[in-house]
Amino acid sequence: PVDPGTPFLTSTATDPAGNTSEFSNCVAVTEALVVGTTDDNDDGTCNQAHCSLREAINAANSMAGEQSIVFSIQGGGPHTIMPLSALPVISDTVTIDGLSQPGAQCLVSLTPPPIPTRAAGPSLMIAIDGNLAGAGVDGLTLSGTGNTVIGLSITNFDGNGLVLAGGGNSRIACNALGVAPDGQLPGGNHGNGLLIDDSAGNLIGEMPAPPPESDPVPTEPISFGNVIGANGQNGVLIMGAAATENALYGNVIGLNRDGTAMVGNNADGVAVDGAPNLLLGSTADLLLNVIGGNGGYGVSLANVIGGWLEGNFIGVDGLGTMALPNGLDGVALAGSSGVTLNRNLISGNIGRGVSIDAASSQNSLTGNVIGSDVWGLSLLGNGSDGVAIFGSENEIAGGQILYNGAAGLLIEGNNAISNSVSSTAFFGNLALGIDLGGDGVTPNDPLDIDAGPNQLQNSPVISDVVITLVDTTISGYLESAVEATYTVELYGNPFCDGSGYGEGYWPLGTVMVTTDGSGYGAFELVLAEPLAAGTFVSGLATDAAGNSSEFGACLPEPGDFAAVLVSPANPAQTVGSGLTAVYEMQLINLGNVADSYTLTVSGDWAATLSVMVTPMLQPGETFTFTVSVMVPAGTPINTSDETLISAISAYNNDVVGFSTATTTVGWLRLLLPIIIH
Repeated sequence: PVDPGTPFLTSTATDPAGNTSEFSNCVAVTEALVVGTTDDNDDGTCNQAHCSLREAINAANSMAGEQSIVFSIQGGGPHTIMPLSALPVISDTVTIDGLSQPGAQCLVSLTPPPIPTRAAGPSLMIAIDGNLAGAGVDGLTLSGTGNTVIGLSITNFDGNGLVLAGGGNSRIACNALGVAPDGQLPGGNHGNGLLIDDSAGNLIGEMPAPPPESDPVPTEPISFGNVIGANGQNGVLIMGAAATENALYGNVIGLNRDGTAMVGNNADGVAVDGAPNLLLGSTADLLLNVIGGNGGYGVSLANVIGGWLEGNFIGVDGLGTMALPNGLDGVALAGSSGVTLNRNLISGNIGRGVSIDAASSQNSLTGNVIGSDVWGLSLLGNGSDGVAIFGSENEIAGGQILYNGAAGLLIEGNNAISNSVSSTAFFGNLALGIDLGGDGVTPNDPLDIDAGPNQLQNSPVISDVVITLVDTTISGYLESAVEATYTVELYGNPFCDGSGYGEGYWPLGTVMVTTDGSGYGAFELVLAEPLAAGTFVSGLATDAAGNSSEFGACLPEPGDFAAVLVSPANPAQTVGSGLTAVYEMQLINLGNVADSYTLTVSGDWAATLSVMVTPMLQPGETFTFTVSVMVPAGTPINTSDETLISAISAYNNDVVGFSTATTTVGWLRLLLPIIIH
């Protein structure tokens, strides 16, 4: 450490050959400003005898160079500072370090599903409460560059919790904005939790790489994301053309610190208006954002050019297994272009998973899971369409769109042209997998001369599927515009949609088709393995301009058939010996006939059902029931038993769906209150 009496530092550099430089410029050594009280007094000085937060900010603004404000308030915390008026705007380069207060923690627990998750948040010791600050007052406002605010709970201000106005390149980490210091209880600011107004290059939350030694955030393997909830407007609002390249990593927005319960912001989780090149999340450890429980959209992008949304959980809990919905769509794009959504989990939202309006174009959705849990197994469908596109030249490539409450993909409106689909799984959506125009199956027309969404591109016709012991040959044709080239993508399905068209559960391959002078083009695809018996095949066609069709008719053509999905497919619980594991299960009727199901359970341990026979379910309708598995008293630790849950169709008196629940005996943990003396 530097001797506090040292007024200036300078340095030299020496290369491997022994050549030494001149001395560098001098840098003044400054001591941190230490806040030692919760009062709001201001006598114009910040010294060892008395220094309030207000006095420390004024002192930092008046001193040259970078300054640090730390806390050393006597007594057990959390300590609450209640300003009687607006705190000074931080106009210099200042670090406010709430983690310096003894006992403060910014702790995170992690569980690694396929997309890494961030499942908890901070426990803090410094709170700034705005109940006495007055009308319209914001909590903290930063107008300088290179600031850091870490380890604060900022609640109950009539304005915004934290404001970055101009300047930029600031770090906001490990704070609770609108949430109490425990990261659990609401204390919403009336405005936004965080407002970024024409401020560029700010980092909100976790760093995308290990912090350097000079970073005020410690380098232990914990997360520095913020918990932002219960605010009267948005969790985060980023606005202004100058607010470019802001990054949000590892934050929990609209939920509690554990990502297990809703502490929603009244409007959107993250709202961006006119601010280009947003970076929201990553699939790297600790960097995804969990955004749920908000009253509006999970994420809304208006008039945005460029942006990257990756690895976020939107509409679900921190483990990606339970719906904690946003009140509207998961992600909404309006007047935006050049935005990429990559490998996000977007499920459980009240509205659509993703909506792209008529003024939005050239956006990409790649590898997202939309409508299920993180494993792609359980029913966490969005309440309406999985994806709805009203604009042009957008792309969906890869990922899964499952179990949504309307179409998997809706493309609607005369502006909605050149929207392409490839290598994406569609399954279990209540309406069509892909619906052009929102009016059900679009019939093919001669020479494909009609206009409308995606030019109402004709779909391919599967004419034959020949399965041998070693391969599969799929034959068909496309009737469309004359002398044009198309990409036909073929899909396999365990069940045909009730309409007889699609969906497309797993991609089988693509073939190029060129039509002749009459608009006819034949195709054949040979697979190097036999398809499983009972597999339905369907396909879609995409023209050279990127207009993808709906799914074509299945082959073989389905008659009436019974099918059901039992979800989740492989649930598991650990409970103490002599206790009961209770599994909440769902059925969805995937057949094309109304049906009821007799439920059975079998296993070595006693299991009971909440209902033995379901009511009559219409195609696409769901039903919830529970299975209780009793662990025999005295069963050794780590012993497991599998309970087979089967659904027998009344339509064909056959088992049409099943799930296997695994119950394991673990230690019985007693949760005792922690008493702080």
